[in-house]
Amino acid sequence: MKNHHKGRFFEFCARMLLRLKGCKILANNHKTVGVEADILALRGRKLLLVEVKYRQTREKAHAALHPKQRERLQRQAYELSKRYPEVDEVRLDVVLFFSHAPFMEYLENPL
Repeated sequence: MKNHHKGRFFEFCARMLLRLKGCKILANNHKTVGVEADILALRGRKLLLVEVKYRQTREKAHAALHPKQRERLQRQAYELSKRYPEVDEVRLDVVLFFSHAPFMEYLENPL
């Protein structure tokens, strides 16, 4: 499977997981201020920017979110907080997928 197709597949899996957690999916590949978050979701009064990463190992998946990308996503979260004044919190979450058990990890606000 090509990387592009893997990315789409794991983003789909992450959206299903978010729905099971009670989230409403607002957008996929949402761009704000030149930054793209894989998923934008709403859970109660929390707006979630969700980044999805797939790597062969858990360690590589954790290392996949680079500091510069984290900074850009935090800037996007700040901009979205101004656009959605009705939410109490804008949070960056990460869904990591890897080839070996436990296969998936959901990190709430890992920054």
